[in-house]
Amino acid sequence: MYSRSWQTSQPTAALSVPNTLRHGTGGVENLLNLVTELPPARRYVFDMGGVTFIEPCGVIALLSTIRHCATQSGKRVLIKNLSEQLYLYLHRMDLFRVAEAWLRPLTPLNEEWSRNAHTINLLELTPVTGYDDMIAVVERARSIFAPWLSPDELPNLLRVISELCQNIYQHSGDAHGCVMIQKYQPEQNRVSICLSVGDSGCGIRANLIKRYRWLGDDPLDFVRAAMDGGYTSRHHRRGGLGLRTVRNITASHSGYITVRSETAGVTDWGKGGVQSFGNLTHMAGTQVSVKMYASLNG
Repeated sequence: MYSRSWQTSQPTAALSVPNTLRHGTGGVENLLNLVTELPPARRYVFDMGGVTFIEPCGVIALLSTIRHCATQSGKRVLIKNLSEQLYLYLHRMDLFRVAEAWLRPLTPLNEEWSRNAHTINLLELTPVTGYDDMIAVVERARSIFAPWLSPDELPNLLRVISELCQNIYQHSGDAHGCVMIQKYQPEQNRVSICLSVGDSGCGIRANLIKRYRWLGDDPLDFVRAAMDGGYTSRHHRRGGLGLRTVRNITASHSGYITVRSETAGVTDWGKGGVQSFGNLTHMAGTQVSVKMYASLNG
């Protein structure tokens, strides 16, 4: 699972995790840039002392960078200076269990604090390895959001979750892809929902390039193609509409979707237009972040 450490590695290398993981996908890029600047080391330490809150896409990014550093060094990443509030949040997110192969807290954690499995606010960090996992995630989300969302809008959220989870287990080739959802307090009879999925698999370009070599070799062209729809790696050529479906649903709910793969990212703001980003810091696999708004039930 781990690669051999570099013989010229330092004993340890520390990363001060920035307090930007609360600011959506833009904040994630700050973390990724810092990770690429880390020197080779036999052990990595993540200092969380400056972090006060993390959005779902930030949790996915934190998991991915921890996994990356553990793979490079061959040892689990140490994490320190967690505030009690952030520790409880990440514990509730199930980060420590999902990342236990790559993460070891530097100080003992209070394992007596119990998570509420029936929270009405979120779906914790959940691995998606196959069809059964996807069904379980959809049903879990239904139980969380049915009391809150109108009957007309709940199916749209569940469709988004289903499409994104299918992409993880059908296309990524990664056995550790995850999904996470957070519901935020309602404002003006609307609830905001942040949903993120991420994997460290082959990425969109590798998934499509055998069939669509004419697209070239730029990851950005492949991300754009996937979001436009109609491109699929399946031999029967059906499918390829998953991200376009999510894109359309998100726009209809006054939200946005960001798709990031390798060194490329595209954000569709709906009526606010589309932004493309090339030459980003390389991050293995594909990460998708969605924010959408829905009417409260009743």
